[in-house]
Amino acid sequence: MELAAAALGNLLPKLSTLLSYEYKLQKGVSGEIRFLQAEMESKQAAIDKVSNLPPDQIDGVHKKWARDLKELVYDIEDSIDAFMVRVDAPVHTKPHSFRKFFDRTIGLLTTAKSRHHIADDIQDIKRRIQEVADRREKYKFEATAGQSDWNPIDLRLMLFKIHRYLIVIDDIWNTEAWGIIKRALIDKNIGSRVILTTRNMDVAKFASMDGEVCELDALSYEDSRRLLCKRVFNEGEAIYSELEEITKKILNKCGGIPLAIITISSMLARINRRKYKWYGVYNSMGSGLEKDKTLDNMRNILRLSYSDLPYYLKPCLLYVSMFPEDYEIRRSNLVQLWVAEGFVVEKQGITSYEIGDMYFNELVNRSMIMPVRMDKFGVATTCRVHDVILDLIISLSAQENFCTIPDILHHKSTACKIRRISLQSEQKIEAATANMSHVRSLIVFYNGIQMLPPLPRFSVLRVLSLENIRSKIIQPNDIGSLHHLRYLELRGKLEPELLGGIGNLKLLKTLDLRRASIKELPACVVQLRQLECLLTHSNLNFPDGIGNLTSLQELSLLNVDKAPNALAELGKLTELRVLEMEGFDENESYMETFLQSLSNLGNLSTLKFDDVSDPDPRSLDSVSDQWKGPACLQVFDGGNVIFSELPRWFSSLSELSCLSIWVNVLRQADLQLLGALPMLRYLELQVHREGTTDERLVIGSDQPFPSLAELKFRHVSRCWLVFGQGVMPRLRRLELYFNVRKRVGGGFDVGLENLTSLKHVIVHVGCLGARSREVEDAETKSRDAVGSHPNHPTLVLERYR
Repeated sequence: MELAAAALGNLLPKLSTLLSYEYKLQKGVSGEIRFLQAEMESKQAAIDKVSNLPPDQIDGVHKKWARDLKELVYDIEDSIDAFMVRVDAPVHTKPHSFRKFFDRTIGLLTTAKSRHHIADDIQDIKRRIQEVADRREKYKFEATAGQSDWNPIDLRLMLFKIHRYLIVIDDIWNTEAWGIIKRALIDKNIGSRVILTTRNMDVAKFASMDGEVCELDALSYEDSRRLLCKRVFNEGEAIYSELEEITKKILNKCGGIPLAIITISSMLARINRRKYKWYGVYNSMGSGLEKDKTLDNMRNILRLSYSDLPYYLKPCLLYVSMFPEDYEIRRSNLVQLWVAEGFVVEKQGITSYEIGDMYFNELVNRSMIMPVRMDKFGVATTCRVHDVILDLIISLSAQENFCTIPDILHHKSTACKIRRISLQSEQKIEAATANMSHVRSLIVFYNGIQMLPPLPRFSVLRVLSLENIRSKIIQPNDIGSLHHLRYLELRGKLEPELLGGIGNLKLLKTLDLRRASIKELPACVVQLRQLECLLTHSNLNFPDGIGNLTSLQELSLLNVDKAPNALAELGKLTELRVLEMEGFDENESYMETFLQSLSNLGNLSTLKFDDVSDPDPRSLDSVSDQWKGPACLQVFDGGNVIFSELPRWFSSLSELSCLSIWVNVLRQADLQLLGALPMLRYLELQVHREGTTDERLVIGSDQPFPSLAELKFRHVSRCWLVFGQGVMPRLRRLELYFNVRKRVGGGFDVGLENLTSLKHVIVHVGCLGARSREVEDAETKSRDAVGSHPNHPTLVLERYR
């Protein structure tokens, strides 16, 4: 139901936009579009009504109707997009914005040929609306294993024949997988050991040498209860007495399986702590796991979590089924894919990418996806899906005809129209290759590139991601013929002629060439007026004319040495929110031009400098004197750029939440400036030279750092921070560097007891020139200071030279 609702939510604004131009439409066409709008609005109302029913009360007839409606909505949207592309094709004057593009499209509706096309399309759609119940014929496909000469056994594993080893292999699903691995693990009776985990008892018995299997017990009730409380309640908060009974019932159904407990806890954390609310969750859990602790029963709980998702998150989660098991997915790519598919729509004052980030965080909070890598600011940059959840969403995707994965034989869709394809191995698509004209997303992973059908068959493709790309498989004009494309990611050896027609992709929003071995960005890229994300690597030469990309919101990575003329054009990119750069040198003209352009970027929220090698601090003095930072700047990462002093314009950045900066000199007044920033939650402050003469700098009540949660401080001289009473009330993590010989007395009297929320402390002890007794004494004092803190924070001690 929710997928149909999401599809309708994307279609209705397009129909409304068309009607807003009705003074340019012929009367008949306007009436037909009004008919479509009324029909789709009535269907949306019906979908909303049925969606309010509990999942187990929605019968098969309604589910089939919703799936048919979703397919119809997809086709209507494809028809509108195809029409817009068709009428725009002969126009030689290039629109400067999507609005002007729409103006020109609507203007061409007055031509007889255009009216004929749109009238035929609408008449066909009207017929299908009336006949939606029987309009689809069954379409079956079988995925047949392709032949491969790939040897899965790494030759390096043969070293195990002569060395003793201990290997742990996690999550073996079948005996065939173990048989392949076992061939490389020849035992020479020298004491080697292999430990494997599996959910399948048959696999465990098959792999065991003596038939003995160690069965792990499920979590005890107390451990299960402790895990649930940690997820649902605040630290130190006990379960309400009225919830004890229902809590026990819920945990019994979870059967001591951590994943089930974590999943259901995420749901409980979002609802009122009322007994009847928790009973509602309990009653929806089905048979659960209290009797039969199997994977199939656990899916009942996971399905409940999926059903609990709002309609806008369901297609976002199902899209993750496009990625292989254990694949580490980039957060930014996932959000961009959602936007390209139309799952995320911008709202007043909030971009679609910002909304997509909110969706990502919500899926993490609901334990549906797991963050893997974090950046220095504590933001998840990659994610992964638990294999049990992935298995569930693959099954749901097949049921909804959301995604086709030819090599997963036990999840095959029978729908005649393939909407999304993920090629993950050298499996053949066979029947599915007969008609690719409705495919919206095509993601090809390394081995799947061999099975790639000809790209011109994908006439309405919105998303194309190719790994291990090869020129023999892709023809020079193939990519340029995909006029509906919104997202293009290419990885591997890329011949320049393959991008020759990229200027034809008028609807392209994201171009990702970060992992493509190409040296020149094609000049025709500057024709992509709707491009919003341009992602490249540091060795890519930029053409002139980047300033034409006036819709650009993210530019990463711009190497100044490879694009000297681009600096002057940056100022034209007034929609830019994220800018990542590198390559500044001693050329002061670069910096002057850069500053002039930055002054025009009023929407810039993230500014990063990457991997600048041995910069001249004096070349950045002008930043402190001349530039006024954008008022909405939230993230500033100076990388290896070293400022002579803390820029005064930081005081105007009321929205700044994350700051990483190197300075030559740090003064008491600098701490007062930083401490007054109301939103600052992460601060990494490094002092490069011994320019500070103060023995210590005191953070007092006049610089409270009200929102700071994490502080990382490093100074090469004797200067030390001391924390006064009432400062940094939210600081949870503190990381400090000091050199034993430069720190007088090696003491650690810094006022840690005044940091009332402190939970974690990391101390890096510089050992250069110090005796081992001095180092040990410094570490002991650090332990004593942290150990006497009333919160008993964790302590990590690390030595460096």
